[in-house]
Amino acid sequence: MDGKQHEVAVYFDASSEVAVDHPAQAVTFESVNVAALAAWRVGTVAQPILQKKGDDLRIDWGYFYVALPKTRRAESTVNAGEAARASFIAGQSLIKPESADGLQDNARNDSVIAFAMDLGSVGDQAASCWLMLAYDDPSGVTAAFNKNLLARINRELDADFDLRHFEHVVRYDETERRVEMHLRSTVWQRVTIRKAGFRFYLREGETIWTESSHKYDPQEVIQMGERCGYRCAGQWIDREWPFAQNLFFAV
Repeated sequence: MDGKQHEVAVYFDASSEVAVDHPAQAVTFESVNVAALAAWRVGTVAQPILQKKGDDLRIDWGYFYVALPKTRRAESTVNAGEAARASFIAGQSLIKPESADGLQDNARNDSVIAFAMDLGSVGDQAASCWLMLAYDDPSGVTAAFNKNLLARINRELDADFDLRHFEHVVRYDETERRVEMHLRSTVWQRVTIRKAGFRFYLREGETIWTESSHKYDPQEVIQMGERCGYRCAGQWIDREWPFAQNLFFAV
């Protein structure tokens, strides 16, 4: 902002709370290196798949990932949040990861996955880096929910989708800021939906787009309503989770 060169570093951390239903649940951290990415993941020890029902519940199976491109300018660690932030603020290297015992069956609820990126000397020209957040469901529950759409069409509309010839695919569209779920055909196939009087073909690799999850800023939601002839009379944002309820009236 002052037109001068400054040494810039960026810090990010994510609490293990993102992977649990309640703070007392024990979690396990694991370092995961994939191709050109350095990553950490965290998930509950118990992995209680679909074992709860009711209100005010959070998904506590599967794993939350934080990843960054491998580079000499990037560091990562898993340790107590205060200790990780203090080491960054002090201008030092991030504190080393906890011992192997500390990463397993951790129920202290104060550990974070932390990344730091040294952007070097930054002046008038913008500098950037990217960091990836992801969720993985190795047990296949999400894939089963996705494929169940085809199973229902078979059952209720007398179709002949062969679920063995579809695979669950998740994509992120950065421009549209949406997560997409697809079912990708693994073979060339013909599908008939008898009650709809409809027949079509799918090439190998072609997908059926089944779901979109869009991410918006609070003000964008209000603006979208206004463009469609609605006035936002109230907006309530959860203090803990990035979630909002909006009340609209037709103008």
